[in-house]
Amino acid sequence: MPKAKEEIIASINAYIMKKGGDYAAWYIGIGEDAKKQLFTVHHVEHGWIYETAATSSVARAIQDYFVSTFNAVGGCSSGDDDAIMVYAYKMNSKTAP
Repeated sequence: MPKAKEEIIASINAYIMKKGGDYAAWYIGIGEDAKKQLFTVHHVEHGWIYETAATSSVARAIQDYFVSTFNAVGGCSSGDDDAIMVYAYKMNSKTAP
């Protein structure tokens, strides 16, 4: 079920604070399938979260917010027009940005 923009930002922000709040160590991405992105593309094993936005533009706005406001890593406005899932993971030597 899609969540509101502010709700997703609060959820991801709380998770980052809980797991280690150095935003520069976190990647924020968007995609159609967050699990595929996390586990197949980025090779994430732990330290991840994802949420579903109502629209692609909301997902992009959330990604842009974390990248521009907190200097998190992420391709601003990456993903295709169907990308409504916002995901975040703590980068390490095994993950691919």
